[in-house]
Amino acid sequence: MTDQLILRWDDSGVQHTLPQTARDYLALGVPQNPFADAEGVVDAHQRPVLYGAHIYRQMNEIQDWVELAYKQAGKPLSLIGGIGMGKTHLLRYWERLLLSQARARKLAVLRVSLYDYGAQRASLGQLMLRKLQEWTAFGGGEDDLLPEQGGVELIPLIWQLVQAIPTDATPQSLMERHIQAIRALEVDARAERAKLLSRWLGGAELTARERRELGEPRRIDPEGELITHLCDLVGVAERLGVCKRIYFMVDQLEDLFRSNVSQVRRSRLLTDLRHLIDAVSDKRAPIALMIAWTTEIEENGRRKPIEDRFNSAYPALMDRMQSGQLVRLGPLRSEDRPEFAREYMKALSNIQGYDPEKIKYHQPMLILRASLLANEDGFGEKEGLSPRRWLSYLAKAMDALAEEAAEA
Repeated sequence: MTDQLILRWDDSGVQHTLPQTARDYLALGVPQNPFADAEGVVDAHQRPVLYGAHIYRQMNEIQDWVELAYKQAGKPLSLIGGIGMGKTHLLRYWERLLLSQARARKLAVLRVSLYDYGAQRASLGQLMLRKLQEWTAFGGGEDDLLPEQGGVELIPLIWQLVQAIPTDATPQSLMERHIQAIRALEVDARAERAKLLSRWLGGAELTARERRELGEPRRIDPEGELITHLCDLVGVAERLGVCKRIYFMVDQLEDLFRSNVSQVRRSRLLTDLRHLIDAVSDKRAPIALMIAWTTEIEENGRRKPIEDRFNSAYPALMDRMQSGQLVRLGPLRSEDRPEFAREYMKALSNIQGYDPEKIKYHQPMLILRASLLANEDGFGEKEGLSPRRWLSYLAKAMDALAEEAAEA
């Protein structure tokens, strides 16, 4: 096997289905509105739809970083842009692409969103642990939802390490000592001890007898201590050949700067992030870290810039992030708008009802209608436009055309 991460899609297993809704769109050449709820749109091969002509250079930078990180984890990648520029969509694209290679390349792909979990309660270690609880080696769940608190008894990775560790291995770390101790038990006793270790990492309150049995005298600290032990755990996975690389994606870091998040909570999570970056840089954890955040937040109908605040309040963390790969996303150009629309409509090409001739006929009016909506909001031909905003204009224009077609 070559030590090269080859990124390409598996185009097998194409599904041909006709949605039972929005049949008025058939007159326009599509079976449904391709722009509505487009954040999660995938094509017939289950690939996230992505128009990338305006970010061609940035996509190449990400590709180069992903391949380099596969060979040797090191500096983090920061994906930065304004609101609606497509950071989350781009992370989902790379998540699915990496997951398609997970089994063959021994990858774990873990994506967390501070928005989904709630930044005011988030611990970076707990977020990572929850995703590890979902992951079973080489192709863990793509589901974005976090499991309910305390809902998993046994972390699958721990059990796989117990199976993989040699009986005569010399432990190099605390987690490896725990794994070795479990392996040394009678076969019937291993699962219960592995569950006990999983519960301790998850922050469960163990009895005095359970703490003595495990050899841990106190409850784990979910901040600081937990992230250190998880780095240790995935380091064992790399040494034992269970997992080659973990791609850990942290999305919507900007939510830490919302008014409902205390300074203490923000500082603790960002301190954990700094420790994680240090562990990766020092080769103590086989983690390729991808961090996405926007330069401003929107609250109560107002946009507030946060980049300068981030730089001044957390200079040590920012220095570490800036020493890695910085990728900034920009807006769509006027010439991108028609091709962007075509890319989303092409995603429906394997679904019954897709008619390229009708699409070709109606597309000029679709682009004109959407552009008029953009102009009304102050986004003229020469103005940069975020992908999210252009999608919203396209969705409204498509709905209007479908309604007119139904009445004709």
